[in-house]
Amino acid sequence: MTNNEIRACVRNFKAKHSVKELSYDVLCDIAEQIGFTVVEFGDNTLDNEPSKILIDVLSLKSFAANSRGFTYAGGDYRLIFVQNSLSDKEKVIVLSHEFGHICCGHLNKANKPGQDVKEEYEANEFAHYLIKSCSAGKVKNKKVVIAVFTAVLVLAVSLGVTFTAYNNNKYYENYYVSAKGEKFHKQDCPYIAGRKGVHRLTKKEYNSGDYSPCKHCLPELNSQ
Repeated sequence: MTNNEIRACVRNFKAKHSVKELSYDVLCDIAEQIGFTVVEFGDNTLDNEPSKILIDVLSLKSFAANSRGFTYAGGDYRLIFVQNSLSDKEKVIVLSHEFGHICCGHLNKANKPGQDVKEEYEANEFAHYLIKSCSAGKVKNKKVVIAVFTAVLVLAVSLGVTFTAYNNNKYYENYYVSAKGEKFHKQDCPYIAGRKGVHRLTKKEYNSGDYSPCKHCLPELNSQ
């Protein structure tokens, strides 16, 4: 998707759900409206808590260990997992990112979780435009957890699943920016060759939304 298309997705999302300010409560409520349930997870959850049971039964231990949040869609079940140790602001960012995956249609594709750079970029851009265009609401740190019988979950697994993830992969470190540029590039891109102040793209720079992919060396991030 192009940046204009992502912006259009954000506008449609805000209009459809009458979004004027963002908070954890607001995003949890929207998730419920579109058929998803937010589930908090973490290392400090008890063995008998629903989130722990969900992760164990669905064999998501290694996945959850490397993710701040991810979306699960299988059969009639749709869940958005959010790490419970995150700050209120981080939870809003993660949920916004996961809504990016949902609204950009990523759940309709069968890709390895967290490995598609283009989809991660699109979801990050969606989150950036959504957060930037909304005022910050008061976060009440609402916790939503779903309890589902193990037998039903096993049935859900048999129906097939799709995952996307907001994780700690540092793919952004594969890109470079110049001191005064507004694009990020591959290291061998001629548009940054010989320029002063060229350096690896940092996580802060990537998440700032101030940089977009170079159309010359990263056309896959600019087109369908």
